[in-house]
Amino acid sequence: MSLNALKKEDAVLLNALSVSLFGNKCKFDAETDWQAVFNESRMQAVCALAFDGLRDFKELPKDIAILWIKYASLQISGSIMVTRNHGRLDTFLNENNIPYCILKGAATAYYYPDPSLRAMGDVDFLVPPELFDEATAKLLADGYETSEDNHPCHKVFKKDKVHLEMHFEPAGMPDGENRKLVEKYFADIFEKSTIGVVDGIKFNNPSELHHALILLLHTYHHLLSEGVGLRHFCDWAVFVNNFTNEEFEEIFKAPLQEIGLWRFAQILSLTANEYIGLPYKEWMGSTEKEVTNGLICDILNGGNFGRKDIERRQQGDMISNRGKDGVSKSGFWQLVKNKNKSAAQNFGLFKKVKILYPFGFVFMGIRYAFMVVFGKRKAVNIKNATEKAQNRRKLYEQFKLFEKGE
Repeated sequence: MSLNALKKEDAVLLNALSVSLFGNKCKFDAETDWQAVFNESRMQAVCALAFDGLRDFKELPKDIAILWIKYASLQISGSIMVTRNHGRLDTFLNENNIPYCILKGAATAYYYPDPSLRAMGDVDFLVPPELFDEATAKLLADGYETSEDNHPCHKVFKKDKVHLEMHFEPAGMPDGENRKLVEKYFADIFEKSTIGVVDGIKFNNPSELHHALILLLHTYHHLLSEGVGLRHFCDWAVFVNNFTNEEFEEIFKAPLQEIGLWRFAQILSLTANEYIGLPYKEWMGSTEKEVTNGLICDILNGGNFGRKDIERRQQGDMISNRGKDGVSKSGFWQLVKNKNKSAAQNFGLFKKVKILYPFGFVFMGIRYAFMVVFGKRKAVNIKNATEKAQNRRKLYEQFKLFEKGE
């Protein structure tokens, strides 16, 4: 890896987040492409946070300021609506005696200096697997609609403008023996949840350790595939800022070392320290500048859930199975494995007839070629995607995912 210089507009955006989240003092240059900064804040889903960080900057062009206020206001109003949906869900599940716990969403906004500035998406929540069918029946009886999408960890429910994702497990659960270890830590998630309140809305908040695990699993799950943007990066930064050095080590170090996520937590935090002003704590340790620089550039290049680069998902298929078993296999064999799995998930024949499973990647390749020919998919530049995947792999290897003691 080599150091990459950040674009001026990216540095400005990061500084604005530093001001908003941690109260740092930053100077801004009036001779900046403010349209580009605004556009990037939207691609990274941090529009309102960034505008808040520029609140004392008087030289923001008037036309950009008006546009920014408009979109920040839309984001905040949308987030308020989603937060209220958390409250409706809380009332509904409590009335039906179904234990649950919020995943991210309001549980993440809870740790922000101003929760209303955190962009909200869907209402993600976890219920005990043995009550999943009962909860499904209750939601359907209440007028929600769902579709059979065979998602590996959740089911989507919609009614009017309410969008719920009910999980039977958190996103990013690892494979093999690592899964059993993480399941051990999640075994008491419902018993240890507490009542959280954001903007007057009550919800079941996971414990601090459970929330840390949810954030780390979710982050590597998406980062190693399509990517995560600054929104999820900020989620982790504001969370860890709520703990003293001694508190963080006491609560998180031993479990994260046992699972093999401690080094990943350190690198995320060091990157936040360097680029958005998260106060440094001794538990963060140290790492090479190439790693923190590589990570922030990777986040910026992808945008929120990879919206800036349509090839990132294909690159991710050459890197790992979304990090679930670390980063170890060669790019080619990882691609074959992921395409075989995709064929089994989307075309039941490959799952039912086991002899066909090893040839799923061939079918997926032919299917992709036909879709490109008939204009239903954009062709991927294989050489370019392979080079980017190799560079991303070198970065992700530094995380030492699921290496015990790290």
